[in-house]
Amino acid sequence: KLRDLFAEVLVGDRDYFEDASKSPKFSFAPLRSPTFRFATDPRDRIEAVSLVKVVARPGHPSARRSALDLVPGLSIAEVHEALEAHGINAGDDAIEGVHLRFVFEGGGRSRTRTISLFNPNSTNLRDTARDRLIRGYLRAWGIDANVRKAAVAAPALQAAAV
Repeated sequence: KLRDLFAEVLVGDRDYFEDASKSPKFSFAPLRSPTFRFATDPRDRIEAVSLVKVVARPGHPSARRSALDLVPGLSIAEVHEALEAHGINAGDDAIEGVHLRFVFEGGGRSRTRTISLFNPNSTNLRDTARDRLIRGYLRAWGIDANVRKAAVAAPALQAAAV
């Protein structure tokens, strides 16, 4: 209530601040298409991106949640087949979270980065150069659905009565 009152008084818009519980940060809708590809720019030195885990709420009333760990390197069509084989309908069931594995050029442990994205607003992304690059791709692919409002505008002032 205090947050909304603050926004109403200073910005003039009671709903200025995003409520993460009302609007999920991530959209997994692009992953529902079997033809989706994790397109990357070769200049970013990303060799591969894989969907390696899916957490979903199946439509079946006896199951609350299903999690499926996947082999890296599967196409999205192959992921859909694996999900179907385990009772998850990629087109209809609610996807609550995913893990994406990024493989970068080079060697050693720093070659891979696995990120977790769970709604409404949970991720293991940090503020590093590599994670900022990953965030850019999440926006480009339509997975980062965070809609931020423009910078704070001047508050709506009411005309003073003379």
